[in-house]
Order: sequence, then structure tokens, then C-alpha cells
Amino acid sequence: MPEANVSKDPISWTEAAELLAGGVPVHDVAKLLHVNRKTVWRHLGSSRGFRAAIAEEQHRRVQASAAYIDGLREDVATSLSRLVGLGNARATLWLARELNVVDRLAARFEMDETLEPVPANVPAENSVPPTANSEEFRAAAE
Repeated sequence: MPEANVSKDPISWTEAAELLAGGVPVHDVAKLLHVNRKTVWRHLGSSRGFRAAIAEEQHRRVQASAAYIDGLREDVATSLSRLVGLGNARATLWLARELNVVDRLAARFEMDETLEPVPANVPAENSVPPTANSEEFRAAAE
């Protein structure tokens, strides 16, 4: 829990509500208000406005946290998109695993009876092109 620092000047009840909403213990808030902790508890029990101020501050903090997390998600998505776009194999494979792309493709392949597996000795259409020194390259150039 956050701990409050005792100052010479007492804080306002509005600041006390903010501290309580942030998780500062009542006895620490009481020290900052320069009152007994029983006074803070009594004020909590008798003042609807004080309780409402605490609830509003808690709600504001939840919204701020959610906005911060959304911003982080957006930053991560942008970074991943950039890395995948640059051809970063590690990022691409990680993302494929996280999105279950391989499992989904395998499931789609199992469901589609018209697809036939490619034999292991036949290169894929999108395989690495032949090098300039290979026989395949020379044959294709002729």
C-alpha cells in the first residue's frame, strides 16, 4: 500500500479522498489531515459527498489505467506490424504462434477434403528462388 508523508500543513478533505481512493491507509490520511483516525472514519460514515468523491476518484483512476493499457496495446500492435512488415522471422513466428495460425490452418486443411498434401520432395511454389549458379536458373534463362 502507498504510504503518506506527514507534512506541516494539513491537507484538504478533497486531497484526503484522492489518497484514500489511491489506497493510502486511513491512519496515514489522518496524520496528513492532522486529525485522529476516528475523525476520518466518522467523516467516511457521515458524508455522502466524501464517499462520492472517493468513488469518483477510483473511477477516474480505473479509466486512466484502461486508457494507458489501450495505448500500450496499440504500441505493441504497431511494433509487431512493423517487424512483420520488415520480414522479422522471429516476430512473425511468435505472432503466428500467439494467434494459433498454424493450428487454424491445420484444422482448415483437415476439414477441406479437396486439398491434398504436397509430397515432401516437391518444392513449394513460394520456395527460395534458384541461385544464379544453379542449373535450374540457367535452364529457366534459356
